Amino acid sequence: MEGDFRTGAENLSNHIISNSRVLSAGKLAIDSIDMKINNWRDDEIEKAYQIYINGVESRIPWWGYNVDAGDFKSLYAQMSGLAHKIQSDALRRFAERRNMTVDEIPHERAEEIRNQAANDLEEQFKLRREQDAEIEKLRQRNEYVVDRMMDWDLLNRHRDFFPDDMPIEVQVNRVFGQIERVMQDTGRSRVIYDEGYFLDLEEDEIRLEQILDAIRTNYQEGHEAYMERLIETGTD
Repeated sequence: MEGDFRTGAENLSNHIISNSRVLSAGKLAIDSIDMKINNWRDDEIEKAYQIYINGVESRIPWWGYNVDAGDFKSLYAQMSGLAHKIQSDALRRFAERRNMTVDEIPHERAEEIRNQAANDLEEQFKLRREQDAEIEKLRQRNEYVVDRMMDWDLLNRHRDFFPDDMPIEVQVNRVFGQIERVMQDTGRSRVIYDEGYFLDLEEDEIRLEQILDAIRTNYQEGHEAYMERLIETGTD
């Protein structure tokens, strides 16, 4: 059962990520000089990215690279045919947008485009690395919140507010929605999770435990008791 709730939390995280303008790491496209490179669907690019992140000592079963993690310059120098493909695609796109052939691109301009293609790929790798870290934090935070939901008996199917025929993901999503409601009702914009639990709260802060307590009160005792609980906890 707990595994099912975690699956629900993970699916919900993926939904949040896929609909987030900031965290759509798998759908990035970096603008360069009159062109775009969007290579995340390319398996070879994905392999190169994993080597960029992990280096050659990460048990990745791809031969031909000898690169330290994060060393894009060395990685790109060893990409050979893949680097040529990236540069060729950039030149082709540039030419197509100007109704010309690749051979008609001046030599110096072609070199600029090749260099820009490499720079753009490096920026994509760096940005994806940063956003992947944020995505992982989001997944871990959602799992933590689901654990706390279980502690507060908000995911118990035997309760009236969680019918037996309701999918787990729906109930998890409902409680996340209630978290937003409590924050709106209290005028708070920041949730304090496990860190700094015994520190005094700022005016815009509310503890997760206070939120879940209010949600459970609302489910079990109704709206009036819910509002009283907000007052009792000093979050009205």
